[in-house]
Order: sequence, then structure tokens, then C-alpha cells
Amino acid sequence: MNVRPIHAAAFALVAVVFLCQEASADVRELERAFVEVNRKLAPSVVSLVVTGSPSQDDSGLPLDEKLRRFFGEKPRYGYKLRGVGSGLIIDPTGYVLTNAHVVTNVEEVVVILQDGRRLPGKLLGRAPSRDLAVIKIESDRPVPAARFADVAGLRVGQYAIALGNPFGLAKDPEPTMTVGHISALGRTIPAPEGEFEVTNVIQTDAAINPGNSGGPLVNIDGKVIGINTAIFTTSGGSIGIGFAIPMNKEALDLIEQLKRGTTPEVGWIGIRRCQALTPRLARYYKVEPGSGIVIVEVAEEGPAAKAGIMSGDLLVSVGGKSPKLPSELVEIVKKTPPGKKLGMIVLRQSKRHEISVEVVARDFTTEASLSSPRAWRGLEVENLSPGAKAEMGLAADAVGVRVSKVSPGSAAAEAGIKQGDLLVRINQTDIATAEAFRNATKGIEPRQDALVKLRDRIVLVAGAKD
Repeated sequence: MNVRPIHAAAFALVAVVFLCQEASADVRELERAFVEVNRKLAPSVVSLVVTGSPSQDDSGLPLDEKLRRFFGEKPRYGYKLRGVGSGLIIDPTGYVLTNAHVVTNVEEVVVILQDGRRLPGKLLGRAPSRDLAVIKIESDRPVPAARFADVAGLRVGQYAIALGNPFGLAKDPEPTMTVGHISALGRTIPAPEGEFEVTNVIQTDAAINPGNSGGPLVNIDGKVIGINTAIFTTSGGSIGIGFAIPMNKEALDLIEQLKRGTTPEVGWIGIRRCQALTPRLARYYKVEPGSGIVIVEVAEEGPAAKAGIMSGDLLVSVGGKSPKLPSELVEIVKKTPPGKKLGMIVLRQSKRHEISVEVVARDFTTEASLSSPRAWRGLEVENLSPGAKAEMGLAADAVGVRVSKVSPGSAAAEAGIKQGDLLVRINQTDIATAEAFRNATKGIEPRQDALVKLRDRIVLVAGAKD
């Protein structure tokens, strides 16, 4: 765009006038508040250098894949895995709070304080279900501890200030501070298959990046409202959507347990995937919208399957409560002690069924054998429930599996396969179930191309290239 000289001069004059104006007293006061937050909190924020085995995490995923999916982190591999993260001193005697995923398979933790001391840390306990962990350090003098805020009064729009060690930049180690707002409350962090889904978290637009894991999110008074745990990212860096675990009573009680070295058991019933009731599905089930959630996938031989819960059931009540979102079911099950039974009411083919499901302690070693197939060339599928068939406009006797996920840049994505596609055949093998998909793909060599028949087209999924 061409700007005439007289216009350019006018713009320059406005800019000079603006720059010459002094900030108002209110702006100066706000600036002082931010400076004071950093002064108070920075000494309590520590950097963590973690060394561990380059193996799997709790869910059976390779650890580098877990960190890439969950926080955009890409650990460096040698003989040992070495990564960096953040932590928060929560007690003057040397208790440090961080994320569970920061200290997965930990063999050695070094805690770097703001004064430059490097102290060995001892992992006391981890709670993957809330992504929290506590480390103990021994110091010859009290260490500066942060204070927690009352999070009951949190509101969207309030200031949110993040501190931590993004990308390992804090060599001094002075923490990085970024400022934003509380963008939303009660969010659920989407989790890859087999991982804990972290619910009821704070969403913020304060810049959070890899390495900020375990650092605090604080209010304008410098009190901790949350622990930074994850970001939604398409680039590996911040795009203004970050999440923090709120320091509510549940979290504070859990932290006290972890300080004592106690890791609480988490309930599991084997409902692997469910979805909210859409208007179209509500018409199929002949109920009002918001009348329950649809069970998509149930782990074979899991408690729910043994009790009679099936894929395609509409869950209208669990433990006397009526869930409208999958996250509500997750929270109910997590909070139910293992060994206790949950009463459930489901609708199946317009009939009401009352079913009692025993909650068991979540055991990833056992669960791995009950899990649905892992991704093949970036492609994941799920069984077709009656509700899914109705949603996709398929006949009741339609056969195939629905594509539940396609990883960007994968061979499946390059072939043009999309989430929601109906997959019916791989090479010469008809695919009617997720188990059939797993068995069919096991026999395909890594470098072998494969023909995949979808509902409306056939695509070639390329094998690995030399």
C-alpha cells in the first residue's frame, strides 16, 4: 500500500506524541504488581534435570511419543534419556511439586535453585491421574516456599502468570515469566489412547512452552492457582492454549499423600472411549439431548464388559449421577475407591438395563493386554457401534471399522485417509472389528505398500522408505 507523504508525516507525528506520553498511574501500579509477583515467586521456582531410561511410560507408550503428544517435548536420546522441566518449592523443608510426566521412569533428579545450588532430589510419589509428583531435597537452610491461593473464586478473565524454565533457557537459573489471563475453567485435556485424561483444568493464554511443565500458574497476588501441565500445539511451541492443574482441595489433599510417599489407587472400569450425545444420536436413541453419553468402546475382559456394558449403550446414570460429558464419567470413576461397585443405567435398543460394575485399581500392566489396537502408519480405528452407524448414515448391518484418528504427516494421512472414514478392507482381508484390524496389520511388512478400501474409495498406504 502506498502512503502519501502528508499521511506518513501525520502518522509519524501521532507516533511521537504517543511515545512522549507517560504511562498513567494505574498502568505503573499494574507494572509494579507484575514485578512484585516475580520477586516473590521466582525464588520458589526450580529447574529440574531428569535422567531416566528411554523406555515406556505408565500407559505403555514409548516415552518420547508420550512427551511429544502430551507437551510437545522431544527428549534427547543417548544411553540415558535426559530432559528438563520445572518445579515449585511448596515447603521450606524441601518439598518440590512438579508433573508426574516430568519424572516418568526417573533414575536421577537434580533440582537447581535460583541461587545456583544443584541439589539431588528424591522422588517421593507420583499420581499420573492428576499429573502431579513430589520430590524431596535436603538443604542446610530453609528454602523459599510458594503460597497457594483459594481457587474457589477463580473467574475467566483474571490475570494468570506462568513461571518456569521453557526450552531449558534458564541457565542462571532465573525462571521465565509470562502474563496472560484465565481463558476457561473446567477443561479436559484430550489424551492419546491408554493415557490418563486430566480433567477440570485451567486454560490460559499465558505463554507456556516445553520445559514449563511443573512450573506454577499464579494470580496477580503472587499466589499459586495451578501447576502448568500441558499445551495444545500444532508447532511444538505455545499458540496461546495452555493448561494448569488447579490447586483445589482435591489436589492439595493429594499432594499431602505424595509427600508421605503414598500413591493413591485410581479407579478403572474398562470403558475406553465414550462421546457426548449429539442431536442426531439423541433422535436415534429417542431421548432428549443431554440425556447421557454414548459408550463407544469397552475393553474386552474389563470390569464393564464383564458386567454386561456394551459398545453402543447409552449411559444415562452412573452412581446416581447423570453424566452429559465423557469427562464427568472419568471423574466419577477416578473418585470411586477400588473394590466398590457403581450402579449404572443404560439404554440398549430402547430397553432400560440396570447394571452393577465393580471398580478396580487401574493397572496399566493388565490393561495393556485389554487395550484396543495401537496405531498403524498413523491410523487408529474403533469398532462400529449402532449409534456410530446412525451418525454416519450407515445401514444397521454395515460392516467395517471407523477411523478414530489419523496422525498429521503419517503415511495414512498422505494417502488421504481422514478421521471418520469407514474402513472395510486391507489388501485382501475384510475388516469387521478393531481386533481384525490389528491382526491384519501385524502381517504387513514395514516397507510393504498396502491397499486400503474405504467406504467410497481405495487408497494406497505406502510402506517405509529406505
